[in-house]
This record gives sequence, C-alpha cells and structure tokens, in this order.
Amino acid sequence: MLKKLDMKREVRDFLIVTFGSLVYAIGLALFLDPNDISAGGIVGLAMIVCHFTDIDLGLVIFLMNAPLLIAGWIRFRNKFLVYTIYAIMLSSFLIDFINDRFPEYVPLTRDLMLATIAGGAVMSVGMSLIYLGGGSVGGTDIIIKFLRQKHSHIGTGTLSFVMDLTTCILSCFVFGGYELGIYAAMALYVQGVVMDKMLYGGNEAKLVFIISSKVKDVTDRLMSDLGMGVTWLEGIGAYTEERKHVAMVAFRKQSYQKVRQIVKEEDPEAFMIVSSASEIFGLGFRDHLSDEL
Repeated sequence: MLKKLDMKREVRDFLIVTFGSLVYAIGLALFLDPNDISAGGIVGLAMIVCHFTDIDLGLVIFLMNAPLLIAGWIRFRNKFLVYTIYAIMLSSFLIDFINDRFPEYVPLTRDLMLATIAGGAVMSVGMSLIYLGGGSVGGTDIIIKFLRQKHSHIGTGTLSFVMDLTTCILSCFVFGGYELGIYAAMALYVQGVVMDKMLYGGNEAKLVFIISSKVKDVTDRLMSDLGMGVTWLEGIGAYTEERKHVAMVAFRKQSYQKVRQIVKEEDPEAFMIVSSASEIFGLGFRDHLSDEL
C-alpha cells in the first residue's frame, strides 16, 4: 500500500514538473525573450549571450546550467537534482521548439507593459509548479536551494529577486537603455510576488486566542461545527487574579469569518486576539518532513 502511494506521488510530481516546464517556457519564449526583457539569473545571462550570437536560447540556457548542476549533484544527489535536470532539459527544448514551430506567435504581444506582467507571472507560475513538484529551473535556483537550507525564513521569491538584480542592471546596457531595464525589474518583482504567493500562500493561517467566560461553549462549537483542534492555556487575570482558560486555535485563513461568527454568537463580550501565522507544521497543516522551498 505504501509503495502504491509513493508511486502515485512520484507520478504526480513528475506531471507537475512537466506542466510547470511547459508554462515556464511559454512565459519566456512568448513574452520576455522576444521583447528583450531580461528574465534575470542564468536565463538573463543566456539572453545576453544570444543577443551577440546566433545560438538558440534553450541550448545556451542548458550549457550555462551545466556547471551548477554538477555542483548541485555533488551536494544533493537526490530527487531535487533529477527533476531539476529534467526541467532544464525539457524547458530548454520547449523554448527552442516554440520559437521554431510557432514564429507567428513570437512575441505574443509587443506591448512592453503587458509582456512584462504576463511574462513575469506566467514564468513564475511555471517555476513554482516545478518547485512544488520537487525540482527547479536551475541557475540561481540551485544557489537559492543552498541558501534556503540555512535561511529558511527568507522567501524563495525574495532571494531570487535580489540575486537577479545584477543581471537586470546588466541588461540595461546590452538591450539599449534604462527603459528595458525598468521593465526587467518589474518582471522580476512580479515573479517574486507570484512565487511567494504560490509557494507559501497556501500555508498562511490565523492564530487566535479567545478569552471568554464561556470558553467551553466556544470551544465545543469550534470543534463540532468546524472540526478544529483547540488548546486550552491557563490564564490569570492581572486585575481580578481570577484563573480562567484561554482557547488557542490555529486554522486556515478562509475559516476566519466562521470562527468570528461562532465567538460572536456564544459570547459577544469575548476578548479575541487575532494574528497571522505564515507557516504551521503538524496534523492538518504542513508536514514537518516536507522540503524547504
């Protein structure tokens, strides 16, 4: 049974990486590259190389990733590297395939603002899918993988944006002016926002502390109506010195209005403290053993 589940998980991850590679290639080939908007990182450097040569972009991306893949193999030697190599090979092939077979759609738009937003968003969706499947698109992503293992509190999109900024500045001189550099910076920003949202948005939650004279009634409703786990903490009122239970509950942010309604119905005088939890590990949330992205 366990082997069946592992096989299903591997097939699912493989399909996610495959689809992500296609989406990533579309964003680069149809929006950013033909409009000379730098994608940052190794891809941005590959675009600069192609600007001065007749070599296909996909091939240059693959060749420039080779040294980093070797370094990554020495460090990881796991599913991450296998899927990364696969994603790089597939996306590189698809980029050149789209350029060769569908030249009438390259670029899909000449509106630089539209190309920047659409290209950045589409590329980051593809990159996020590849990450969620257990791989990456290589380049600075392998470096980011190293950094995230020691600095997991920093988002992948944020690291990617900082590391790609140098390539963005360099593109200003290569592609003819500061305007394209600004568009490149905007594309990188869009990538960072979309990636952080896709990779970590699903883990966002609410953490609520409820101080109420009817905490038992509130707790029963939360458990029976919403199936939530509730923890009671011992509290002492500083003024009254009265001991009472404080209900602590963590839940997906989509359930917040339901929780608030239950507290309002059971005890309108309740004192409720609401805060955001960027990540929660444990039953019903993220697995402790899940890889850091």
